[in-house]
Amino acid sequence: MIARAEQLWAEKYRPKTVDEITGNNAKAKEVLKWVEDWINGKRDKKALLLYGPPGTGKTATVHAIAQQLNLDILEVNASDKRNAESMKKIVGAASIQASLLPSKIRIILIDEVDGISGSEDKGGINELIKILKSTVNPIIMTANDPWSPNLKPIRDLCLTVQYRRVTAASILNILKKICELEGVEYEEAALKKIAEASGGDIRSAINDLQFFAEGVKVLRESEIVFTGSRDRTVQVFEALKQLFGAKTLEAARAAFNTVDMDYDMFFKWVSENAYLHAKTPVELKNIYDYLSKADILLSKIIRTNNWSILKYFILLMTAGVSSAVTDKYGYKQYQFPSWINLLSASKKERELVENICLKIKLKCHVSAKKAHSVFLPFLKIIFQNNPSKAAKLAEYFDFADEEVNWLTGVVRKSR
Repeated sequence: MIARAEQLWAEKYRPKTVDEITGNNAKAKEVLKWVEDWINGKRDKKALLLYGPPGTGKTATVHAIAQQLNLDILEVNASDKRNAESMKKIVGAASIQASLLPSKIRIILIDEVDGISGSEDKGGINELIKILKSTVNPIIMTANDPWSPNLKPIRDLCLTVQYRRVTAASILNILKKICELEGVEYEEAALKKIAEASGGDIRSAINDLQFFAEGVKVLRESEIVFTGSRDRTVQVFEALKQLFGAKTLEAARAAFNTVDMDYDMFFKWVSENAYLHAKTPVELKNIYDYLSKADILLSKIIRTNNWSILKYFILLMTAGVSSAVTDKYGYKQYQFPSWINLLSASKKERELVENICLKIKLKCHVSAKKAHSVFLPFLKIIFQNNPSKAAKLAEYFDFADEEVNWLTGVVRKSR
């Protein structure tokens, strides 16, 4: 049985050399050549812009090159340093200072440069342009979508390299290697399911693998149950970063809309990781005051079936929590919710849930994923609060007695 990990596997198994970059290896070698040319004095372009979907190896490439060439690296997130003063103080200073390492070269990595594309960040963009023109250190930027008109003057100063989604076959090989290193026994079909569901996002696949492998002896295909579509443009880790780093209440509230995840699951993610942003006991109290109020409100919604107030629950767990946070920036190692452990349920119960979802799928003509993520939660609410409607639904779906018992809560999940 795999114990709870203290480190995210996506960080633990980040490539250490360019040769270890999977899927976009040719692109990574282009970046390596550009850095080597810079070191040798060939500097036609002062900066490099890597763009493409999340989890395709952009940031991993830069870290691998720094490690491979023994170069110092300064990493900043453009979304955190979006005004002119912050850009000048952090990035500007680093751009004209030599590294203390023998190479004297420092790579400046600016992640998510498309995060400063709004009109309110014009000062930050203008300052960045000045820095790109005068830097004595190589600057590499990453972006998911670099085509904003506001980023055009930045693009004009850069050599651009496009990263593409990684194939499921390549991701499968990565997952197999990690399983071997972590001592995880697995069914190949289970790893294939994770790889195919990742949408070409390596980081997402590794995070999913760690989640599903935790607490099980053998990772089986039947245990891989996703709560929603895996075609996600923004991962839950990015959504948490947006929520806790939001400068406005509206930006915090919008973080929930960036993930294809139900409100209850996202609430558990926020609850698990909110303490990381508390600097004082008072602040910690304020954060969890909002979360406790949200929890009480959710219970009321389910008890009274009054879904019109769900928006207030979402406001409490997003804007409310964000307003209580002062530690907006800096790296935080977010963790999977410890008190959500679908995988610790017995094999019998997992099969029971799959059978229920299969019957929903056949009757309602929807996918198994939608049956699990959309229909199942509402059926549970009905079965636990409205016996007469539950009886009709049980007949309609032809649920067996044990399936009805599970939906009504008679059968409790194993812990």
